[in-house]
Amino acid sequence: MDRLQGKPSVRRQHRHRRHSSVGEEKSRCSGVIRLAELVATMRLPWRSKPNRTAQWLLVRNETRGTTLAQRADIADSAASRRKGLLGRQQLDKGEGLWIVPCQGVHCWGMQFAIDLVYLDSKRRVRKVRANVKPWGLSASLTSHSVLELPSGTIKQTGTQRGDQLALHIMNANPHRDSV
Repeated sequence: MDRLQGKPSVRRQHRHRRHSSVGEEKSRCSGVIRLAELVATMRLPWRSKPNRTAQWLLVRNETRGTTLAQRADIADSAASRRKGLLGRQQLDKGEGLWIVPCQGVHCWGMQFAIDLVYLDSKRRVRKVRANVKPWGLSASLTSHSVLELPSGTIKQTGTQRGDQLALHIMNANPHRDSV
């Protein structure tokens, strides 16, 4: 009891809550399950779009007027971001991978070097890292996403910090959209 107010203390109330009846425990668990089901069905911004057709990106550096990738894959789900380029033997010229959201990349287990272009949410280049070797590590905590490109692409296109990139979604649909 709280001596000043004549009520059970907070500590004592908490102890009583731990020893709830079985019926209360079951209803609390079913509420948690219902909440988990609700969250699983919600359309959250970081979840990939359901039933998305095969899409890739055309990535252009608007500042320099150059093309960084004609066919960049999109890694926007937890599984695709986790896998990244792992398991690939090489990244051909004109290919790439846009990982969103992402603030850091590791090349552990990779078999080839890559160029990294870190972007903010407005697709402006925050940082570039050329020729990141296998087993390397890179991060940019101020970035929103990263574009992984074949080694030598940054030098070839002259891409540098502050450049504005445009990402155009390409798919079987003849319409061209911008991300």
